[in-house]
Amino acid sequence: MRDLRAGISVMLVVAAVGCAASNTSSDAAGPAPAERADSMRASTGIEVQIDNQNFNDMNIYLLKGGARSLIGRATGLQKSTLTIPASMAPADLRVMLLADPTGASRAVTTPVLIVPAGQRIYWTIGSDPSMSTTSTGE
Repeated sequence: MRDLRAGISVMLVVAAVGCAASNTSSDAAGPAPAERADSMRASTGIEVQIDNQNFNDMNIYLLKGGARSLIGRATGLQKSTLTIPASMAPADLRVMLLADPTGASRAVTTPVLIVPAGQRIYWTIGSDPSMSTTSTGE
């Protein structure tokens, strides 16, 4: 009888350890979608859709820490889609862009934009740069 009780006790301990291991793995799987969203942003960068209604072609820069980094060119009177590379995307999600016109001296900047993972920037550069607009969204 004593051996039977010992055997049952061992089986109960093994079953409890197995259940605990099962719970741990399901808890670890819980936050995975958020981690995948972050890694997705890290691998794809931030999309910038530009409607350049100005006659001038624009060099588009990311302003970060007082420096500017070229992300692409928006041709005058056309729509363009550029991507801020993941390696340049700010970790604090705050993005500020500058459009520097070719052949003109009046650059235009966006306000500081908060761009969460999965969202993009929409920027309309007006024929009068002071009438430009920006927004973020999906």
